[in-house]
Amino acid sequence: MHKQPCLPNEVAILDVLTASLAQALADPNLTVKIQQIKALLYEKRFLEVFERESWLDIYAARWVPSRALAFREIFDSIGLLERSEEVAEFNKGKGKASAESTEEITRNLAAVAVTTESMKTPETTPQKVICIGGGAGSELVAFSGIVSQLLEPTSSQQQAGTDGADEEESDNTPSMVSGSSAIPPLDIHLLDIGPYGGLIKSFQETCVSVLPGLSNNNVTNAIFHQIDILSPDCTPLFENLLARSTTPPPIITLLFTMTELFIQSRPRTIAFLRMLSRFAPRGTLFLVVDSANEEASAVSVGKEGRSWSLGMVMDGILCTPPPQPASATTGSEEPLSKPKPLWKKMESEDSKWYRLREGLQDHYPIKLENTRYWLRLYRRN
Repeated sequence: MHKQPCLPNEVAILDVLTASLAQALADPNLTVKIQQIKALLYEKRFLEVFERESWLDIYAARWVPSRALAFREIFDSIGLLERSEEVAEFNKGKGKASAESTEEITRNLAAVAVTTESMKTPETTPQKVICIGGGAGSELVAFSGIVSQLLEPTSSQQQAGTDGADEEESDNTPSMVSGSSAIPPLDIHLLDIGPYGGLIKSFQETCVSVLPGLSNNNVTNAIFHQIDILSPDCTPLFENLLARSTTPPPIITLLFTMTELFIQSRPRTIAFLRMLSRFAPRGTLFLVVDSANEEASAVSVGKEGRSWSLGMVMDGILCTPPPQPASATTGSEEPLSKPKPLWKKMESEDSKWYRLREGLQDHYPIKLENTRYWLRLYRRN
């Protein structure tokens, strides 16, 4: 158990979930249904759970609270919503670092100019956030919690200040910023294969009514898209969501979903990641988090079947330069410049714990869990 006392922001997140999931929590057969879902998940029969609408509230009541709390801390620890200036500075150097066409360079530099100018005005361009596999709502609640925390820093700062004596735990103390100007309103798109639309709507409405400082102006357009992301049908959606004129560049999350995708189809998952890389504009942030359970996240690669962690597999897929065509030579047979990786790894954790803070369990009727995870944050070059 975490040695520090729970934060008001964490308690508020549990209040949101308790209110939204009141009917599921009051179900007399709740424990039985949870055990049935657990059995299917253990057997990796994920679609039998996530495509069964009558179970979605039960699944959310059991697993969303722990995930939402862990995601809130992860977003906070890497400053996910506070990297806009870093990305803008990166995009300013585009002409030197990119091999894209002159037309693409001009369009993106103009987009950066718009971003920079909008940061000086009261009306800030919304930050698009795309949550792949986010239908159960953990990401929406976590992002809403972070926005509330950044808009109401005083109480959380005071609480965090009481934790300063324990130097060993200092890495988990929330990083706060002053003033609401630090973050733009969020335009959140949640994609999943199951029929989560009603659950997402309930979470959004409750977040606005419960979380301090939050309003529809802070988290705009929380839109749910029911789609199989491994299907070719998802390509037009991503092409639209990841339009290269997007300002600022989008944030993409893939949280506790990668293992499921690889189990469903490794070739289609790799094809999906390549499609994502093709459409993502320069400066896009891509956060991937999954369980650090070695058995669950190990992937056999090559003829010898050597086992690699999913984090290392992701690094290989995204951060390895694309192969150079055999014909890519000049008239003098001189090779062209070596292609660069499409993504740069910005943050990396192979095994890290989210641990519940003291007293947090008192605020939710179902047992909450600590989570050990691996993490990668990539930026599109």
